[in-house]
Amino acid sequence: LFGMDSNIISLPIVQEISEHGDTGDPVVTSEDPELAEVVKAYELLAEDVVRETAAIKEAKSKTGRSSPEVKSEGRTLSLTKLDGETVTVDAVTLRKSCKSAGNQNPELVDDTVRATDIVPRGNYAVSIAWTDGHLSIFPYDHIEQVAAAQQG
Repeated sequence: LFGMDSNIISLPIVQEISEHGDTGDPVVTSEDPELAEVVKAYELLAEDVVRETAAIKEAKSKTGRSSPEVKSEGRTLSLTKLDGETVTVDAVTLRKSCKSAGNQNPELVDDTVRATDIVPRGNYAVSIAWTDGHLSIFPYDHIEQVAAAQQG
């Protein structure tokens, strides 16, 4: 799911959530066995938020960044991950791998295409403006996968 596969939680939609909230008694404090699934789902969400927040803080303390860094280097782009490892990817190959609706014919992408602007989008992706006028949004893990595929 677009770079967020590891952070997906299904939250049940039940009337009791609203009822508990309206009375100042959060549903997560309920001991009603019928709400056990709801309580568990919110506990998992809270655990994930704490885990992700800790990971971001740790990365920021080590690197000064809370997300990987992507830079254009002419015909290639480099992705520096939070652990410091850097991978490179061919600009044309990455541009052709764009999954947006506007990328109908990747085989027609010019071999001289380059990145003109790279902007982080949260902690999971970057938007890249290209010399051909196209705008892509790539999750960091997609860039890493394209780079790995190029390496063979």
